[in-house]
Amino acid sequence: MDQIQDWIRSTEAGNAPPFDDLVTAMRRRTVALAYTRLGDYHLAQDAAQMAFIAAFRNLTNLRDTRAFGAWLRRITISQCNRIARARKRHEEPIDKALGLSSSDHDPRVTCEQSDCLKWLREEVQRLPAHQQVVVELYYVVEQSTARIAATLGLPVTTVKKRLHDARRNLRRRMLKNASTETARRTT
Repeated sequence: MDQIQDWIRSTEAGNAPPFDDLVTAMRRRTVALAYTRLGDYHLAQDAAQMAFIAAFRNLTNLRDTRAFGAWLRRITISQCNRIARARKRHEEPIDKALGLSSSDHDPRVTCEQSDCLKWLREEVQRLPAHQQVVVELYYVVEQSTARIAATLGLPVTTVKKRLHDARRNLRRRMLKNASTETARRTT
């Protein structure tokens, strides 16, 4: 943490290269946070980049250098919210999003797949935050458990345990959902 404070002081003094070091040190954490908020790796990279730019521009407003991590986190969340609002304004028409205009797809199958993916995304969002992060980084961003561990600053065994617990939770919910759906269809 002392190194971060030194980088900030050096940047405040007008030396740009130390901020580059600070970005390098905080990038993975910032992208991971943005990814958990946005669910899209590329948008998360954009949000992180915008957060670092905003942090650099407003570094003189930071009163306590020890609070840099929390301050950067708030800036990142703000950038994610901004991107999410813009994303909602530019949503595709549902028929295009589902691929219904294509003649080689069965609309019923496409809808069922879309419903299943929507349900799965919702269930992943209901997982505890620590499980949600590793699931999204592992399955969506396709990072290895070792890389996730390095990104989050955790032991590999912890990442594997969180993935195991998340799979178990999702499997339990899927079975519960399937039995509820079967009961609904039979009545």
